[in-house]
Amino acid sequence: RQAAEIDDSPPDIDKCLDEFADNVRRIIEACRERGVRIVFTTQPALYRVDLDDENAKLLWFGQLPDGRYLSVAELRAALDRYNDTLGQVCRQHGAELVDLGEFDGDPAIFYDDCHFTETGADRLARRLADWFSEHPDSKRRQPRS
Repeated sequence: RQAAEIDDSPPDIDKCLDEFADNVRRIIEACRERGVRIVFTTQPALYRVDLDDENAKLLWFGQLPDGRYLSVAELRAALDRYNDTLGQVCRQHGAELVDLGEFDGDPAIFYDDCHFTETGADRLARRLADWFSEHPDSKRRQPRS
Protein backbone atom coordinates (compact mmCIF):
# COMPACT_ATOMS: atom_id res chain seq x y z
CA ARG A 1 0.00 0.00 0.00
CA GLN A 2 2.78 2.41 0.89
CA ALA A 3 4.44 2.03 -2.52
CA ALA A 4 1.24 1.75 -4.57
CA GLU A 5 -0.48 4.43 -6.61
CA ILE A 6 -3.31 6.06 -4.67
CA ASP A 7 -6.71 6.62 -6.28
CA ASP A 8 -8.84 9.55 -5.14
CA SER A 9 -11.86 8.54 -7.24
CA PRO A 10 -14.96 7.58 -5.30
CA PRO A 11 -15.79 3.92 -5.94
CA ASP A 12 -19.25 2.98 -7.20
CA ILE A 13 -20.62 1.12 -4.20
CA ASP A 14 -24.34 1.75 -4.67
CA LYS A 15 -25.14 -1.91 -5.45
CA CYS A 16 -23.02 -3.04 -2.51
CA LEU A 17 -24.88 -0.65 -0.19
CA ASP A 18 -28.24 -1.94 -1.45
CA GLU A 19 -27.18 -5.53 -0.77
CA PHE A 20 -25.85 -4.52 2.65
CA ALA A 21 -29.17 -2.84 3.51
CA ASP A 22 -31.09 -5.94 2.40
CA ASN A 23 -28.86 -8.15 4.55
CA VAL A 24 -29.38 -5.92 7.60
CA ARG A 25 -33.15 -6.04 7.04
CA ARG A 26 -33.03 -9.84 6.87
CA ILE A 27 -31.01 -10.01 10.07
CA ILE A 28 -33.52 -7.75 11.86
CA GLU A 29 -36.43 -9.86 10.64
CA ALA A 30 -34.76 -13.16 11.57
CA CYS A 31 -34.02 -11.89 15.07
CA ARG A 32 -37.56 -10.63 15.54
CA GLU A 33 -39.02 -13.93 14.37
CA ARG A 34 -36.96 -15.66 17.06
CA GLY A 35 -37.57 -13.11 19.81
CA VAL A 36 -33.90 -12.08 19.88
CA ARG A 37 -32.86 -8.55 20.73
CA ILE A 38 -30.59 -7.22 17.99
CA VAL A 39 -28.24 -4.30 18.61
CA PHE A 40 -26.02 -3.06 15.80
CA THR A 41 -22.92 -0.90 16.04
CA THR A 42 -21.39 1.38 13.47
CA GLN A 43 -17.93 0.40 12.24
CA PRO A 44 -15.22 2.75 13.46
CA ALA A 45 -11.86 2.96 11.71
CA LEU A 46 -8.53 4.72 11.75
CA TYR A 47 -9.49 6.57 8.55
CA ARG A 48 -9.27 10.31 8.90
CA VAL A 49 -8.79 12.82 6.12
CA ASP A 50 -5.93 14.42 8.05
CA LEU A 51 -4.26 11.12 9.03
CA ASP A 52 -0.53 11.72 9.30
CA ASP A 53 2.03 9.70 7.33
CA GLU A 54 3.19 7.70 10.34
CA ASN A 55 -0.29 6.39 11.10
CA ALA A 56 -1.11 5.95 7.41
CA LYS A 57 1.60 3.27 7.40
CA LEU A 58 -0.71 1.15 9.58
CA LEU A 59 -3.32 0.87 6.81
CA TRP A 60 -3.75 -2.27 4.70
CA PHE A 61 -7.22 -2.06 3.13
CA GLY A 62 -8.51 -0.44 -0.02
CA GLN A 63 -6.74 -2.35 -2.79
CA LEU A 64 -8.41 -2.04 -6.19
CA PRO A 65 -8.37 -4.79 -8.85
CA ASP A 66 -5.61 -3.01 -10.78
CA GLY A 67 -3.28 -2.84 -7.75
CA ARG A 68 -3.90 0.79 -6.88
CA TYR A 69 -5.31 1.70 -3.46
CA LEU A 70 -8.12 4.01 -2.46
CA SER A 71 -7.04 7.16 -0.68
CA VAL A 72 -7.71 7.48 3.02
CA ALA A 73 -10.33 10.12 2.25
CA GLU A 74 -12.18 7.72 -0.08
CA LEU A 75 -11.94 4.89 2.45
CA ARG A 76 -13.43 7.22 5.07
CA ALA A 77 -16.22 8.31 2.69
CA ALA A 78 -17.08 4.73 1.75
CA LEU A 79 -17.18 3.58 5.35
CA ASP A 80 -19.33 6.58 6.26
CA ARG A 81 -21.79 5.54 3.56
CA TYR A 82 -22.00 2.02 5.04
CA ASN A 83 -22.51 3.42 8.54
CA ASP A 84 -25.16 5.85 7.23
CA THR A 85 -26.95 3.01 5.45
CA LEU A 86 -26.92 0.95 8.64
CA GLY A 87 -28.37 3.90 10.56
CA GLN A 88 -31.13 4.42 8.01
CA VAL A 89 -32.17 0.77 8.03
CA CYS A 90 -32.12 0.67 11.83
CA ARG A 91 -34.32 3.79 12.04
CA GLN A 92 -36.73 2.45 9.41
CA HIS A 93 -37.14 -0.86 11.22
CA GLY A 94 -36.85 0.29 14.83
CA ALA A 95 -33.62 -1.61 15.47
CA GLU A 96 -31.17 -0.45 18.09
CA LEU A 97 -27.85 1.07 17.01
CA VAL A 98 -24.80 2.12 18.98
CA ASP A 99 -22.85 4.84 17.16
CA LEU A 100 -19.14 4.24 17.67
CA GLY A 101 -18.07 7.28 15.65
CA GLU A 102 -16.28 8.65 18.72
CA PHE A 103 -13.55 6.05 18.05
CA ASP A 104 -12.91 7.13 14.46
CA GLY A 105 -9.41 8.25 13.61
CA ASP A 106 -7.82 7.51 16.98
CA PRO A 107 -4.44 5.81 16.39
CA ALA A 108 -4.21 4.86 20.07
CA ILE A 109 -6.97 2.29 19.66
CA PHE A 110 -6.36 0.75 16.20
CA TYR A 111 -3.39 -1.35 15.13
CA ASP A 112 -4.49 -1.21 11.48
CA ASP A 113 -7.46 0.10 9.51
CA CYS A 114 -10.19 -1.10 11.85
CA HIS A 115 -8.89 -3.67 14.34
CA PHE A 116 -8.62 -2.65 17.96
CA THR A 117 -5.53 -2.68 20.12
CA GLU A 118 -6.00 -3.93 23.68
CA THR A 119 -6.61 -0.32 24.69
CA GLY A 120 -9.23 0.00 21.96
CA ALA A 121 -10.94 -3.25 22.93
CA ASP A 122 -11.09 -2.07 26.53
CA ARG A 123 -12.59 1.28 25.52
CA LEU A 124 -15.10 -0.48 23.27
CA ALA A 125 -16.13 -2.90 26.04
CA ARG A 126 -16.64 -0.02 28.46
CA ARG A 127 -18.63 1.95 25.89
CA LEU A 128 -20.91 -1.00 25.15
CA ALA A 129 -21.33 -1.88 28.83
CA ASP A 130 -22.38 1.72 29.51
CA TRP A 131 -24.76 1.67 26.54
CA PHE A 132 -26.45 -1.55 27.67
CA SER A 133 -26.73 -0.20 31.22
CA GLU A 134 -28.49 2.87 29.83
CA HIS A 135 -30.67 0.83 27.43
CA PRO A 136 -31.93 -2.26 29.23
CA ASP A 137 -34.18 -4.53 27.22
CA SER A 138 -37.47 -3.40 28.73
CA LYS A 139 -39.59 -5.48 26.36
CA ARG A 140 -39.60 -9.19 26.63
CA ARG A 141 -39.35 -10.24 23.00
CA GLN A 142 -41.53 -13.08 21.84
CA PRO A 143 -41.16 -15.00 18.58
CA ARG A 144 -43.82 -14.22 16.00
CA SER A 145 -46.43 -16.89 15.47
